[in-house]
Amino acid sequence: MLQLSNLTAFGRISAVEGRGRIAGVIALVGPVGSVSGAIAGGVVASFFGLRAMYFVMTTLFILLGAVTVMRALKVQPDIPLALD
Repeated sequence: MLQLSNLTAFGRISAVEGRGRIAGVIALVGPVGSVSGAIAGGVVASFFGLRAMYFVMTTLFILLGAVTVMRALKVQPDIPLALD
């Protein structure tokens, strides 16, 4: 969900800056995120352990998912939910 919103933001910026620059940014973001996420995860896990890291990351992703759903409902309130 977060990747989709990031690509949407990049699309809006590309209308102003040009597609060539934005394509370079998109090509750079994926590998940089993979490397920095692995490094940050290793550092956090070495200090607090894997269980604490998984607890924090699970909580973070649940909160991000809830915020994304709430924003989608504000923008398009007529979206039927599977829970209904």
